[in-house]
Amino acid sequence: MNGYCVSCLEPSARGARFCEACGRELAAGIRLRTRWELVISSDEAFFQRSEGATGCPVGFADRVIRLDDRPVRIGRRTSSPGRTDDHCSQLSLDDSGVSRAHALLEPADAGWSVTDLGSTNGTYLNGAHERLVPNAPVRIDDGEFVNVGAWTRITMHGSRE
Repeated sequence: MNGYCVSCLEPSARGARFCEACGRELAAGIRLRTRWELVISSDEAFFQRSEGATGCPVGFADRVIRLDDRPVRIGRRTSSPGRTDDHCSQLSLDDSGVSRAHALLEPADAGWSVTDLGSTNGTYLNGAHERLVPNAPVRIDDGEFVNVGAWTRITMHGSRE
């Protein structure tokens, strides 16, 4: 299996002594890189316990989004043009219960963390009934999920390359 140079993240063959791309010595070892993706789906059970929620989509087709190493800002889709942030990807959702600036996913220690940005309806980890504390990052691992808005589930999936 191939690894990646810890300096430039270019693929390196197992057993190679130097990175072919940047020349860095690989004596410290080759680390395996995890590729992460999000699966966006509707969560009817979460919707049923949301107070005053309307419009859980039926037959919602899951969306799969491959992540790079940039943070992902989660928010409600708007028709007005907004600012762009080159250091952050934007995940726009059609769920009316999602705040414009709802949550943030960030790379953290070989995984990811999720932070509620003070959203109106909260962010929930793994089906919990208690919302995350605003502005306090929480680690999210492979197979775990967050609920945002009235019906949206965002599941993290990681796989080794």
